[in-house]
Amino acid sequence: MRLLLVCYWYAPFVNPRTFRWGAVAERWAAQGHHVDVVTVGVPGLADREVVNGVHLHRLREGFLGRARSMFPASGPPQEAAQAAAVREPARLRAARWVYGHSWRKVYWPDFACLWYFAARGAALRLAERAPYDGVVSVSDPFTDHLVGLALRRRLRRHRWVVDFGDPFSFLEHTPTNNHALYGRLNVRAERAVFREADAVAVTTGPTRDIYAGLFPEAAGRIHVVPPLAPALESVPPHPPVFAGAGRVRLVYPGTLLRAIRDPGFLLRLFEALQRTRFADAAELHLLGTVGDCGSFFEPYREWIGRKVFLHGRVVREYAVQAMREASVLVNLGNDTPYQLPSKILEYAALGKPVLNLVKSEDDSSARFLAAYPRAQSWVDSRGPLDPAEVERRLEALLATPVPGAGDLPWLEAHGPERIADEYMRLMTGRRSGAAHPTLTGAA
Repeated sequence: MRLLLVCYWYAPFVNPRTFRWGAVAERWAAQGHHVDVVTVGVPGLADREVVNGVHLHRLREGFLGRARSMFPASGPPQEAAQAAAVREPARLRAARWVYGHSWRKVYWPDFACLWYFAARGAALRLAERAPYDGVVSVSDPFTDHLVGLALRRRLRRHRWVVDFGDPFSFLEHTPTNNHALYGRLNVRAERAVFREADAVAVTTGPTRDIYAGLFPEAAGRIHVVPPLAPALESVPPHPPVFAGAGRVRLVYPGTLLRAIRDPGFLLRLFEALQRTRFADAAELHLLGTVGDCGSFFEPYREWIGRKVFLHGRVVREYAVQAMREASVLVNLGNDTPYQLPSKILEYAALGKPVLNLVKSEDDSSARFLAAYPRAQSWVDSRGPLDPAEVERRLEALLATPVPGAGDLPWLEAHGPERIADEYMRLMTGRRSGAAHPTLTGAA
C-alpha cells in the first residue's frame, strides 16, 4: 500500500506523537508499505530523507511559526534551567508577553496555521504524482487535519484516518487558540473533519464518549486505539545521569503546565519528606520545561541545585537513562478526566515504582495504574501533609516487588506492533473486535 502520514511532530522532536507515529510508520515500512511523512522542517536536517524506510518530507515554517520555540521556559544546560525555573530574564518575559498577547491571540486553528500552506501543497503534489491508498492525519496540531481535509475534498480515491492525540474544540484547560473568538469555528471545523473521515481514532474511552456526544452522526466511526508503550530497548544507550550511591531519587520526566499539571502537590510532598528519615537521601529531579510554573519553586529556591534538580529540555536518551536510574518515577495526573499521560506506559514497561499524584480519585491515570502493582495514587487533599504518613507510604512503595516476565500481560495491547496493526485495520476498514482491557475501566 501507498500511505501518507501528515504529522507535524516527527523525529527528532521529543513528543508523544513522535514516539507513537515514528513506531507505527517504521513498522508499516518494514512490512513493505511505501510510507511518506509530511512533517515540519528541522534546522540542520535535510528537507528530503529516508529514515528507517520512511520517506520524510520536511517543510519549513516562517518566523511566526517558529516564534513559540524562541521562548523556552528552560534550556538544555542544567544550570540555565535551574535559574530560568524561578526567575526568567526580563527580555524573555517581555518577549513571551508580546507573543502571548498578539499573534497567539489571533492565530487559528493553532500555532502551526502558517505551516498549513506548505504542508497542503506538498501533500497534494505527492498524491497527484502517485495516488495513495490511505492517508492519516495526526493532532495535535489540528492543522494536520485541515491538510487531510483538503486532500479528501480534492482527491477522494483514498481512505482517510484521523488520529486525535489530544482533543480540539473542547480542550479548555490548554486551548489551542482563542476560544472566545473561535469557539464556534472550532466546532464547525472539527465537525467537517468527522463528517469526511472514514475512521477517527482517540486514545481513551472518555474522549470517544465526548466526541460521540458532540458528533453523533460520526459515533460509529470513532475508535479507541490505546496509548503506545514505546520499545525502550531500542533507545540508544546514554552514560549514567546521576552520581552518588545511597540516594532516593524521585524523577518526573515531563512538561509542567499550570492549567492542568502543576508541581505544587509534588513540592509539598517533597517538603514533608525532609522531615522523615529520607531527608538526607531524597532528591527530586524534573526533566522537561517548567513552563508557566516557575513561581511554584520560589519557596524552595534554596533547594534548587542541592535537593531539587531542574534539568530542562533533554534528549530522549538522557530521559530514558534517568528513568532507569530513578528510585521512584512520578506522574502528575492531568486535571482532565479524558486525557491519559502517555509516559505511564513507559513507567510500567520499566517496572519502576510509580508515585501517581492526582487531584481526584476519578483521574484517568489512577484508573489505568490500578492494574499496575508498583503504583500508588495519592489524591491531593490541599491540606498539610503528615511526614509520618509520607514516610510510611514511600517505604511501602519502595518495597513493592519488581514485576516478573508475564506479570503484566495487558502491556501487550500497547506494544508498537499491536498499535500499528490497529491503525492498519482502520486504514483497510477491517476493525479488530479485541477489547483493550486497560481502557475498559477508563471508558
